[in-house]
Amino acid sequence: MIDNQKSCTVADVNARHFLRCELVLAAIEMSEKPTLEHIVEKCHLPERTVHAIFKRLADQHRVSIVRVNGRRHGYYRIADWGNLDRLRVVDHITGLGQGTLGERVSTGVAPEIVFV
Repeated sequence: MIDNQKSCTVADVNARHFLRCELVLAAIEMSEKPTLEHIVEKCHLPERTVHAIFKRLADQHRVSIVRVNGRRHGYYRIADWGNLDRLRVVDHITGLGQGTLGERVSTGVAPEIVFV
């Protein structure tokens, strides 16, 4: 067992999961035309996980993510942020790239994810 997994609590796991949601939202918000492949590449998450995050955001946080321009050549846009604050989410993710929270949060995400 890895040392940092020994001290992992339920709150840490939940925070990690919401951090994934924030990463997906930031990838959509900070890209001009984010496709599923683009989101997967930027967040280092499987496609199925990204779709599960879309569902979780819609169900729990009332975030509306829509597909623009059809299925084949379309891309994603955030139509409504629901219960979440757009500036707070984007600032938090860019802060992780700056190293403010990155050392304390173990996400399994490669450090090159900086959406600046």
